[in-house]
Amino acid sequence: MALRPSLLPLLAFLLHLFGQALSQTCPHGCACLSGRVQCDPTRQAFDRPWLFNTSMPSPLPSSALELILTNNELRTLSNSALSPLTSLSLLDASFNILKSLPGDAFDGLVNLRTLKLSNNNLRTLPVGIFNSLSNLTLLDLSNNWLAGFPDGIFSPLKPTVLTTSSFGGNFFSCDCTQAIVLASVPVTCHQPVSVKGQLSTTVYATGDPGCTPPTLSNAPQASTVNTTQSVQLHCGVSADPPGTVTWYKDDQPLLLDHSHSTVTRQWSLVVNSALHSDAGSYYCNATNAVGFLESQPVQLTVLEITCFDGLLSSHETDVDCGGQYCTPCQNNKRCTVDSDCSVGHVCLGHHTLQSGLLYLSKTNSEYLTCGVQGIPPNNLARRLRGSLRGRTGPLPNLNASDSLSSILTEIQSELATQLKVSRTMMNNFRLQAEERHTEPLYRLEFRMTSSSVRTSLETQLHAGQLGGTLTFNSENDVALTL
Repeated sequence: MALRPSLLPLLAFLLHLFGQALSQTCPHGCACLSGRVQCDPTRQAFDRPWLFNTSMPSPLPSSALELILTNNELRTLSNSALSPLTSLSLLDASFNILKSLPGDAFDGLVNLRTLKLSNNNLRTLPVGIFNSLSNLTLLDLSNNWLAGFPDGIFSPLKPTVLTTSSFGGNFFSCDCTQAIVLASVPVTCHQPVSVKGQLSTTVYATGDPGCTPPTLSNAPQASTVNTTQSVQLHCGVSADPPGTVTWYKDDQPLLLDHSHSTVTRQWSLVVNSALHSDAGSYYCNATNAVGFLESQPVQLTVLEITCFDGLLSSHETDVDCGGQYCTPCQNNKRCTVDSDCSVGHVCLGHHTLQSGLLYLSKTNSEYLTCGVQGIPPNNLARRLRGSLRGRTGPLPNLNASDSLSSILTEIQSELATQLKVSRTMMNNFRLQAEERHTEPLYRLEFRMTSSSVRTSLETQLHAGQLGGTLTFNSENDVALTL
């Protein structure tokens, strides 16, 4: 059936009203009346359940003039939900749990005049967050955790806004890092202690509070503890503004587990019930807005508790010393490697002199003890006695305090005496050593200047008066293995 032409204007008007009604749908949990959208669960009618919003209500009427989001559990504000509200003049998000806001949170709200963000958990505000709010006349940021503002954050606002805004109940630090901003923003200073409670405009009017870079008043010290014991490494830092301290272990940032290792309010590192894995090199560094420092690394040594029981444990090389966990052993104590021995000592069975001369074989346990680095005289003298069989008279003992050159001179003299040749007939005299499964193999190397030396060597070797192996590397070079 065709519509009467006189009814068409009425139908168009009804469709316009219906479309307008659809665009002004009130979000669930909110009350909408005359441009005011109230989403405060404590102010709902008795016939509506209390509903605490944890995210932005949606969809919001695009024609809203006032948006009340108080007493919810909002953690942030969404630009996608707010930007269509181009007519909005009041936004109240007080008494939520806002921790941070995106930089574009209020972009597009060009008609906003009142912004209330009090009683939240805001610690910082991003630069540019107020860029669209040139018509703002009232700003309430009271009772948050703000310590300061980034430079230029208020430049888009009218200068009169700052004189009518609320910033009380925060923790502003009136130091040199905030001089540009807080010199014109009347807030109550929380720190430094010297200006606590004063207005920032007053503080900065009398001069710029100087900042001081971190200084170390109590440096960490090297420590030695037993397993299961606790230890504390200090890092007493003074800085204005207060800085942050980071602990490092073996040049890597230390990961704290809060049950085994923690950091106190004074930045001291506490290690509870020390483990062998806690041993290492530790240092701390501190930084603030104007400086940085790093302490000298110190060593934390963790000893096995059995290193003090007077018994030989499986991880020790001698009673209460040596091994991976105990303190190094002293002279004549058993060892397996050099690190088992104290400073200035080596494990005689495993050490090689710079000259290439081995101390003793690894299998000769009698000599696997800590000792002062030097020539192993007794073993070498014993080998000489076994080789120079034709030598008449006793061989002199070699002393540990003798230098390698003096010992080589002594060996050269003894060999020349047995061969009945002059020492000058044996030049470039050297002593080498090669490790074998039983004992080191000593090689006397020298260059002959006379054929009589070779003749005497061959004669005594065949006659059994000279032990060892004789090798002629060239016409004049000789190697005698003892």
